Amino acid sequence: MRATGFIGMLMCAGLFLYPGAPGAEEMVQLSGNHPTGIVGEPTGQIAPDRMLKMTVTLKVRDPDALNRLLSEQQEPTSPNFHKWLTPQEFSAQFGTDPAQSKAVRDWLAAQGFELRAENIDQRSITFSGRAALAERVFRTKFVTYAGGDSYANATDPYIPAKFAGAIGAIGGLDNVSRAVPAATHRESN
Repeated sequence: MRATGFIGMLMCAGLFLYPGAPGAEEMVQLSGNHPTGIVGEPTGQIAPDRMLKMTVTLKVRDPDALNRLLSEQQEPTSPNFHKWLTPQEFSAQFGTDPAQSKAVRDWLAAQGFELRAENIDQRSITFSGRAALAERVFRTKFVTYAGGDSYANATDPYIPAKFAGAIGAIGGLDNVSRAVPAATHRESN
């Protein structure tokens, strides 16, 4: 009797731990969303109670059509040559689906983040929360560099699979400065 009770208890516990269990949310990794090539070695972990200000950037709708339009706007023989879109036209054609944006906002709030702002034109939702919360929700770890002043997520964050087509990036998971060249130099042959 004890053995079957113990096995039953393990099976019930497995339902809560198994990712495919009813009520569990399928998560996918948001590729390319952590800094690489950081100079120096990690020196520790971020303070769990450190407040982070983060921003979700939502993807454009129909990126293939947007890329075609951008090419056509630069092609002198195209009827779309130098026909620029107003912000309202861009939002109408390529902006975030309002229902998808609301679903992302609702999910962030349900996780315990504080919603700070939303910018429809920039397809962004700004929110804040403690590092420990961000680590748990996005399934990543934050490491510190240079005495704890700089930090970065060690791996790409995870997001719900249902938002894989909506969320393009999560900013604010690091504060590592990146060198960006002011100009590119082409070597002539």
